[in-house]
Amino acid sequence: MSFSEQVKEELQELQIKPMCCRRAYLFGLMIGARTDGEHIAFRLPTALAEHAAAEIKRHFGRDTEARPYVSGRASGTELSFASAKCAAQIGAWDAGAVADFSAVCKCPQCTFAFLRGAFCAAGTVSDPTTGSHLEIKCSTQSRASGLQTNLADQGVSMGLVSRGKSVGVYIKNSQGVEDVLTILGSSTMVFELLNKKIEREIRGNENRVTNCDTGNIGKYVAAALRQNAAIEKLERYGELEKLPDALRETAMLRLRYPNVPLGELAEAHVPPITKSGLNHRLQKLIDLANELPD
Repeated sequence: MSFSEQVKEELQELQIKPMCCRRAYLFGLMIGARTDGEHIAFRLPTALAEHAAAEIKRHFGRDTEARPYVSGRASGTELSFASAKCAAQIGAWDAGAVADFSAVCKCPQCTFAFLRGAFCAAGTVSDPTTGSHLEIKCSTQSRASGLQTNLADQGVSMGLVSRGKSVGVYIKNSQGVEDVLTILGSSTMVFELLNKKIEREIRGNENRVTNCDTGNIGKYVAAALRQNAAIEKLERYGELEKLPDALRETAMLRLRYPNVPLGELAEAHVPPITKSGLNHRLQKLIDLANELPD
């Protein structure tokens, strides 16, 4: 079962008791409905079709015709029924540039029920292990804009995207996805999102530490190779014996311990010197070697 299906399963199990909210939820399920006169047709995931048919009977007193459909990778059940009242309500959504859903939302909780229905009918949300993306597809620009406005009223800013003959309202950041799922009532999956986000952050921190360590090791190895090469060059030219005592001590210690870290090499001096002082001496040895012909 995909993450989207898990979210929808949780939402569908939530009980809606007020009749006005149940009606708003039904209209949300019809966010993609087509109307032709008194006739309404819309598509749903098969698991929702029986429930929607029962709600249509309850609110509009109409029987529905159900038939399976397959469209590309999508499949489900297409429901159709006749109701002049319902068709007029849905048709009004496309009368302006931004659909007004207020007529189907009688109380403050109706808006949440409507949005829940719209997501169950036409929404998707990505698996949190692969990223953050939540989208609800609508059949018209006005309906998508209406959903965008409703969600903005709840404090969630979402974008619009055209996808062929449909328009999607979407959000692509983890906090926004969590906010939308909270509005819809999916508390269990919000906790799942939070857990996955924490896991991603932990893995990201581990990777950054590993990359940093790997980078530091690479820099250390390269520096040590340059230092040893410079000292060996000075030795070939007989310059080591001409060096001041301090520089000669550093050179001989580096040759004796070619791979030890700077901290240990600094401690090996008599008396011990600081890492800063050691760096200065090693750079001086490199500069002297660079003055000699290759």
